[in-house]
Amino acid sequence: MSTPPSPPNDADELQPPPPPAQISASLPIFTTIQTSQQSNGLKFGDYGSYHKYCTRRLRRVRIKISATNRSSEKNGRSLKYAKRPISPDLTIITKEHLEIMLFNTERAWSHAMSIKESMLQSSNSTSKPPSGRRQAFLRRLKKAEVLASAMESIACTGNVADDRTKVEATAYRGSIKGAYMMERERWSSAHGAYTLSHTLLLNLSKLPTLTRSEVEVMKDRARELEPSIRYCKYNMQGEEGEEEDENDVVGRENVELLENMLKESDKGMDDEQGSGNGGEDGEEDDYVTFRESKVSLAPNSVRLAYLRVKEGIRELTLKGTSSGEEGERAYVKALTEADDFIEVVERETERLNNSNLTPAISNKLGNLKLVASMAMHLKLNCSGIRGEQIVKHLKSRTGTSPSEFVHLYDSLLQNAREILQVGGGDDSDDFALSGKALVLRLRALRARHVGAFYEQTAQYEKAISVLGHAQNLATDAAENYQALDEGREEIGEMSELEEKVTGDKTRSIAKLYLKSIGRKDGAVSKNLTERLGKYSSCIDPYTGRVNVSSVNLLRSVYAKPTFFDIANNYAEIPRLEE
Repeated sequence: MSTPPSPPNDADELQPPPPPAQISASLPIFTTIQTSQQSNGLKFGDYGSYHKYCTRRLRRVRIKISATNRSSEKNGRSLKYAKRPISPDLTIITKEHLEIMLFNTERAWSHAMSIKESMLQSSNSTSKPPSGRRQAFLRRLKKAEVLASAMESIACTGNVADDRTKVEATAYRGSIKGAYMMERERWSSAHGAYTLSHTLLLNLSKLPTLTRSEVEVMKDRARELEPSIRYCKYNMQGEEGEEEDENDVVGRENVELLENMLKESDKGMDDEQGSGNGGEDGEEDDYVTFRESKVSLAPNSVRLAYLRVKEGIRELTLKGTSSGEEGERAYVKALTEADDFIEVVERETERLNNSNLTPAISNKLGNLKLVASMAMHLKLNCSGIRGEQIVKHLKSRTGTSPSEFVHLYDSLLQNAREILQVGGGDDSDDFALSGKALVLRLRALRARHVGAFYEQTAQYEKAISVLGHAQNLATDAAENYQALDEGREEIGEMSELEEKVTGDKTRSIAKLYLKSIGRKDGAVSKNLTERLGKYSSCIDPYTGRVNVSSVNLLRSVYAKPTFFDIANNYAEIPRLEE
């Protein structure tokens, strides 16, 4: 006999269905705001237009998810304002919810910057700025910092957002907080917030899942923070540290989260490469050769700083050739990256010195000593590249005095001698020999302009002596470059310099002779036709004519046709086709 079915339980019927599972929202924060800012006014510094755009976008997103700040009463008419905040208590938090919080922050920030811009315009004009504008500016900036912290808190709650969005939210909050704290002149807090954001952005740019444009966005944002970090560090000397708030703890947790993400991505890349290549590609990225020694770029902070310096030098080489502010900005940027590299190496060295001295630690300290020498060499190299670019710019100008070149080559010589003093290798290695060849080359170029200065000031004896010394230096420099089996361009430059110096020296000898047969004030007592026979020391004994083939620097002079008829009887003019 079958058992009758049991009656339904009322409690089961009344039990609500389980809530839908939360899917991690993904919002590329920095890519989103970069696109919005560049397309809506900030490309031209128009904060007011960007503020209006944020308001319009917030309205569109709220309508999309039915989250407008109004409550509907009878007949569907909105009669009463009712704020609808976004909190972790919501059943599901989507990408649109995070976007609302992001553009709320952006709207408050752009409003604050618009107020600050109006304050600056008022201070530059004769009108008195309105009272209370700075307080209004600080209130809006404080609101932006509170909203950014709220977005980070919600994004980092449980499974609300994916790992990348959590890290970006922390980096974004750090940049907003740093701006607010710097305006309040709380340098320690501002420096900590900016440094956290800068570190996260640089590490985010290394994620293999990012596109090339996203990597550039992360790097650009990190570069924008660097001047503020240095300014805060300068002003926080002697200032006591402040207690960290709850968001700073979350920020440290996200730093660890990002490090784990990078380790997992590196492990995945190693697995994809397989065992066929033995990991050689990765090894090339972690080691460089300096002064015939293999130098490790561990830890990762040292490697990142090294790559930033190389990128800065590359931009200096490309953009530094242009005159004006662009070349100077590229030089300052490269020099700043080199200083940061030196600082990173010093911090890592200090950290290892404070730990227990073991054989492994001792090896790392020896490696860091080589890295420190390489960092100093890169910094000096930046100055050398910029100096050579300025020399080319001066040569392209007309009317540049020899003294300007002499002063410039003095600084380049000092820089080259400091490169020779960089430790880390043998004095007979190619690095040292190349440095000595560079010093000889710069000395030869400087001596030629010193000779030109003496010739310009009618000190012909000194000019002849210095130009002869320049010839010897140019010859020695060319021989050194040939011994290194490199520097073909420099060898050609030195050969050309020898020819030019020979012409300069011959001209100085001629001017000295003309001066010696004239009156004390330099003027001659007879005209040219009466003096041509007196130049016996310049006449070739075999041909009886003046040999001017060594004077290869032709200069235009004003003269009557008769002059050339008379000169043709005394001078052997070189044939142009030869």
